[in-house]
Amino acid sequence: MKKMLADLSAKRAALGLVVWLSAAFFIAGIARGQEPLKEYWDKEYGYEFSYPSGWALEEFPEGQANRDMRVLLQGPNGSSFMVVAEKLPKPVTREEFDASPDKHGMVEKLIQQSIADVYTTVSHNLKATEMKVGTVTDLSTEHGIKYYISTLHMMKKGRPIIVAGIHDIPFSQDHRIDFIMTTFWNKAAEKQNDILKTVFNSFHMVGDSATTSGLVDPGASK
Repeated sequence: MKKMLADLSAKRAALGLVVWLSAAFFIAGIARGQEPLKEYWDKEYGYEFSYPSGWALEEFPEGQANRDMRVLLQGPNGSSFMVVAEKLPKPVTREEFDASPDKHGMVEKLIQQSIADVYTTVSHNLKATEMKVGTVTDLSTEHGIKYYISTLHMMKKGRPIIVAGIHDIPFSQDHRIDFIMTTFWNKAAEKQNDILKTVFNSFHMVGDSATTSGLVDPGASK
């Protein structure tokens, strides 16, 4: 497990750049009315999520040109979601995790490493003046290690930017899946925020339950 943490550190720094690049594609769109939801399922990596049918979804086939990013989903008013699949040096089995004397500490290390390697890198690339870490939650289940992180990035000009993610390491699999949302923070846009929460919380590995409804709370900074 220690070796896995060390090997993931360098890869997550690269992931931070990928997330920032997706944020750079922000297009100020027009907020739409409620649209029917579509289901997206990645049969290779075994995750799924729901999204409004009018949103633009782009898939990225795995290969030399792209080793990590799987999906980019563009929502209204500059919001976006992306899925990144990272190969692990070694799978983690449920037996190994259950046998650990400090499972909570293990997940906490993964969370802190993600904050340092992904979210801090994104904040730097966005040229944010400050990054506030909001809700951080261990969501691990019998299916794998899973955790949630939300951050708020204060900008010199314009509205703050939310970057929040669900990170899932399925037991006995050689990869980790990151589902990351980037959006401008507009507390008054209640309808749009509800749609973003619906999409975000719908993400889950096949066979596992969807993320707890209402989990996203980027304003609750530490």
